[in-house]
Amino acid sequence: MKKLFKLSFLIIPIFLSVTAFGQGIKGKVIDADIKEGIVGATVTIENTPYTTSTDLQGNFSIKLPKGDYKMSVSFSGYEKKIISVIVPATTIITLPDVSLEEAIATAQDEVLVVVGSRATEGRGKNETTAPIDVVTSEQLQAFGQMDLNQILHFLVPAFNSNRQSGSDISDHVDPTSLRGLGPDQTLVLINGKRFHQSALIGTFGSRGKGNTGTDLNTIPVAAIDHIEILRDGAAAQYGSDAIAGVINLVLKSTTKELTGSLNAGVYAAGDGIIFNPNLNYGLKIGENGFLNITAEVLSKEKTFRKADAQYLDYKGQNGRTLFGDASYINSSFYLNSVVALSEKTKFYSSGGINFRSTDAQGFTVDTLNPRNVKSVFPNGYEPRIGSDIFDGSLTIGLKTKTNNGWEIDLYNTYGKNSLKLSTLNTVNPSQVLSTNIKNQINFDAGGYNLSQNTTGLTFTKSLENVLSGVNISLGSEFRTDAYGVVAGEEASWKRYGNDIEVAGGAQNFPGIRPDNALTASRTNFGVYGDAEVNVTNSWLIATALRYENYSDFGGTLNGKIASRIKVADALSFRGSFSSGFRAPSLAQVYFGTVINDVVVDEITKKPTYVERLIANNQSSITKALGVPSLKQETSLNASLGFVIQPSKDFSVSVDGYAVNVKNRIVLTGEFSASDQGLEGIFNNLGVVAAQFFANAIDTKTYGVDVVTNYTTTIGLGTLTSSLAFNYNHLDIDKVVTTGALAGREEQFLDRRERSLITYAAPKYKFHALLDYKLNRFSSSVRVSGFSSMELVDYNSANVLPNMYGAKMTTDLSAGYSLTENIKFVLNGSNIFNVYPDKQNPGNTETGGMYEAIQMGFGGSFYSARLKFKF
Repeated sequence: MKKLFKLSFLIIPIFLSVTAFGQGIKGKVIDADIKEGIVGATVTIENTPYTTSTDLQGNFSIKLPKGDYKMSVSFSGYEKKIISVIVPATTIITLPDVSLEEAIATAQDEVLVVVGSRATEGRGKNETTAPIDVVTSEQLQAFGQMDLNQILHFLVPAFNSNRQSGSDISDHVDPTSLRGLGPDQTLVLINGKRFHQSALIGTFGSRGKGNTGTDLNTIPVAAIDHIEILRDGAAAQYGSDAIAGVINLVLKSTTKELTGSLNAGVYAAGDGIIFNPNLNYGLKIGENGFLNITAEVLSKEKTFRKADAQYLDYKGQNGRTLFGDASYINSSFYLNSVVALSEKTKFYSSGGINFRSTDAQGFTVDTLNPRNVKSVFPNGYEPRIGSDIFDGSLTIGLKTKTNNGWEIDLYNTYGKNSLKLSTLNTVNPSQVLSTNIKNQINFDAGGYNLSQNTTGLTFTKSLENVLSGVNISLGSEFRTDAYGVVAGEEASWKRYGNDIEVAGGAQNFPGIRPDNALTASRTNFGVYGDAEVNVTNSWLIATALRYENYSDFGGTLNGKIASRIKVADALSFRGSFSSGFRAPSLAQVYFGTVINDVVVDEITKKPTYVERLIANNQSSITKALGVPSLKQETSLNASLGFVIQPSKDFSVSVDGYAVNVKNRIVLTGEFSASDQGLEGIFNNLGVVAAQFFANAIDTKTYGVDVVTNYTTTIGLGTLTSSLAFNYNHLDIDKVVTTGALAGREEQFLDRRERSLITYAAPKYKFHALLDYKLNRFSSSVRVSGFSSMELVDYNSANVLPNMYGAKMTTDLSAGYSLTENIKFVLNGSNIFNVYPDKQNPGNTETGGMYEAIQMGFGGSFYSARLKFKF
């Protein structure tokens, strides 16, 4: 790969020195093949603080004291080169051009991470003040997983994402978590700029219930150069949502090559067929610019995992007959571009569009169920929920450098996510019995949309001669958030007629009512400053301070201090302490819906149609019960760890952490007119039952991350090994109740909902990897381990929880390069067909034998990949 990465966010020279010298070195870094300069290559004088990066022509210069040095030159996509240089007194010497050869793959340690710091030169992941995982493009495609959530789930122990089933629209967007916290407590960036969240909010049977997260699967894997995962609180640096950490996706910027792959796979059960073609192409724009574009399609068929015979009732069913993963077709087009307007000014842009069509199975409705109409479905029916999801984003910006050394970045980022929902293969019983329309079985259920526009301006400067180097950054951002709810067609939600025994609305998933349709928006303005100070060559201190003011709840001030101390060449200690916050999402403030339910009297056996509310935070019932307006969640984060790296081939990092979150927002349990003391409030407003969003809980999380990497030569090949481990424990410190609901903590958040929060991630999780490469052959084996888990039974009458024992899965990969440009790879995921422990489907919220936990419930998966490069 001839990677002429001329990124605008990469890297303008920084020189860290105590005093100015009259001697030093200068030179040029070029591509060994095409003999053109490489922009942004890093030039470091080893075992010193002196480092810089090449300019738009590939030139560099460093002032140095007299002496003998080792100079390393590196850039993503190229093999690192180390050169011996001798600097005489009072002379700046010109070195011969440094030619970098194309690398077979980018190593983690060669990536200079930019997340968590605004220092323009970037840092190695083991040189930062907080732990950062780096996932390269090769690692993203090493095994059989093909969507980004599942790839990261089996690569990064602190990251968790499980496909949902039977959780309404959460089946269509996988919730994620970092360090066991909520999906909305991790900030996602693309090329260092804020990426918008999904319009979806989890409301039923899912992890992340009551949360709005980011849909990572809208971003094509083929477009990603590498991913940086900052496992530390960073709200003081980046603003809302960064309580658990930050995920920064850096897009590819290769030029003069076409790469792609054809991927296909199937589960051992014979279902869930996946097909995934993708293309990436880069071309130069002028002498110092590029355009990189990616197109990708990912399609997946449904999986079905039928319950064992011992759990089936006399009709051969219990819970859901068709339990399993949803099907989808996911299509993406992304771009990344930089155009040099002058030697010091660049225009950059990035973003893309994604379309997804998804079909998920609902809960089986048998013939005699009061939700059924025999004239329409004589044998009952299997309802489905469909979605058409659009996601789009675009960042444009201008970077320049002034004559006095200030780097200025002016940018605007716009993103939108929308979900159009439909309820399929179902019936509105009241419609059939009360109107002339007798055969409608598909309904437009309405939808949700969320958009975000961020405009920012940042000033950054490196002070070369202060202490051992100082980097300061000042900036501001103005953001507008908008949220919309679109009503479904009348028949999707309405109960026709007056018979209270007849269910109304589309069964399984009713449409959105006009009363709940709305548009809402807010603005916020933030200002921030941060500084990184190299007090000495071995001691780095980083600080950040940020103030944000939201139009709906006011202002918040947060700060952070972090440090890294190198006590020896091979040993460094690092730690941080910060405050953080997460603004309530507009969906949490304004989402509301009506759940159509049918209650059968145990004595008379007569059904009664009931409408249960999920009331938005501004509704009359919410206010009448004394639930206050939502405010921001706040956090305190602390971490402490060390890195041992005696050589570039071996490293160990250990980082402990603690995260305390106050006023965390949840969707409460249900309250009703039958609750003693609440009858008057509910009856006066004509409400039968309701749930709410509230700042209801305080949580404490603590844990430890351990990451080891080792590379060695065995025979004529190279063996790379790694072990990554995460231990994570979350406690609910207290449940806060207010108003008329004071003292009802158990009802406010019941045992099952608490278990879904405390077991949002396994207590421990690890991934052990061995990878061997020999000439054209490569092979890998990965073992993943998941702790036992306890989820409180969905049947509240059962005291004992559903127990899921600890599990391990094994993945294998073998590849062979047919030619220099074509490689064939076979993958086996979970080759021993490991499943979570089986449960009675009547006791799980999914209606199947498994919850959405651990390795998932798909079983063994086998795939093939044909990779090509021209």
